[in-house]
Amino acid sequence: MTAWSPEGPEGLVKLHCTSESGNRLVLVTGADGGVGFETALALLLAGCDVLMGIRDFDRPGHWARVQERLDCRIVDELMKKGDKLNASPGHGKAGPSMDDVGRALPFKCDFTDMVGARGAAQEVWSIVAEHNQAGAGEKSVVGAITHYIGTVGVGFDRPTLKGELVSRYTENDDGIEYQLGINAINPFIFTLLVWPLLARPFEETAAKEAAPVDGRIVLTNSIANAWNTLPLAVEPQYRSWETVRGDGGKRWAAGRYNFSKLTQLLLLTKLRDISPSLVAALQSSLESHTPLIAPFLLSLHPGEVNTPFLDLMLPSWRCTWIEQMTCLTPRQGAWTGLWGCVVDLAGVPRPRLSGMGSKFDSQADVGYHYLLSLCTFGKPCSLARDSALINDCWRLVGSRLAFFHASNTDENGPVDGLTLHSWEGKLSQVVKASLE
Repeated sequence: MTAWSPEGPEGLVKLHCTSESGNRLVLVTGADGGVGFETALALLLAGCDVLMGIRDFDRPGHWARVQERLDCRIVDELMKKGDKLNASPGHGKAGPSMDDVGRALPFKCDFTDMVGARGAAQEVWSIVAEHNQAGAGEKSVVGAITHYIGTVGVGFDRPTLKGELVSRYTENDDGIEYQLGINAINPFIFTLLVWPLLARPFEETAAKEAAPVDGRIVLTNSIANAWNTLPLAVEPQYRSWETVRGDGGKRWAAGRYNFSKLTQLLLLTKLRDISPSLVAALQSSLESHTPLIAPFLLSLHPGEVNTPFLDLMLPSWRCTWIEQMTCLTPRQGAWTGLWGCVVDLAGVPRPRLSGMGSKFDSQADVGYHYLLSLCTFGKPCSLARDSALINDCWRLVGSRLAFFHASNTDENGPVDGLTLHSWEGKLSQVVKASLE
């Protein structure tokens, strides 16, 4: 595979709306800055309606500032496209306009704790129901979202909501280490709660050899997931929850960041394994008997992207020209997730994964097509396939899911007999069965 041009990967046009039922609906978290903002911008310009998850959405003036920046960029991009179209000989058609741009649908998305993750999922379900009614009238929420691109992440010296630095060992209100919660645990719970919105009718994809273009979950990871295995004295090799909690801030904070990125892969592997059970649980909630297919899962590394996150990693004496030579722009980093949405995975060389077994090649597998800076593919580190760690992760998340189901009430009206609360009930049953 070779690097693509700044215009993006070939095939992004597939995301442009051609359906009679309205624009495609895409979910992007971390959408108010960095890679997430650029991802949302590209999708809006492609004609998609974008659910933009924003942590500080309820902070006075924050969304207004994001919206102003978004509008300026949209106008600028449309003018550039119009100039290119006018410069081409015999183009014979009008240039792009604001009518071609999708709608931005912002919502509060705070993964600091599990209550915030559940609240974000509730917002998504509500917006999806309203979006369906505004489009083609009453229809199922199942499969209403075509893609989910998650870009939320925190690390190193970023302050927590309590004003403490991440580098100092900090636990959230759930008793989970801060980076572990916001980078892995809470986004995963959110993913499980919105999972039905990305499932697809099997009849639409059964005839295709490749994974379906629609119905994809693309999460941003980091090459740091493999650094837990480096035998460095300054880098603790976290291999269990006990070592993370027992650290207590005595060692380098980057080790906890690395473990949080590893945890994301561990949880996605478990999600791959329980996908058939989730499909069966969802199917039992619907009046329709059309077979369903699980969302396709990918975890991708966008490369070294020059965002505020990078400012926390690099020394203050760094040179701008070095950044320009070695780092991607946020826009270039966004193409990683967009590539994951449109690429025909059947035509992409798969990495060799010894010991994964035949399950790895199933249609519901985790797409470990780990996109590195040089546009090559690699495999996850050996710890990402450690069954003991996978089960430890799952037990931790499962206990929290059971709590949510017991403590939350239904706030959505019924659509196909399915609500967020009823899905939590089905999800709880699957979790309990998988823990037995």
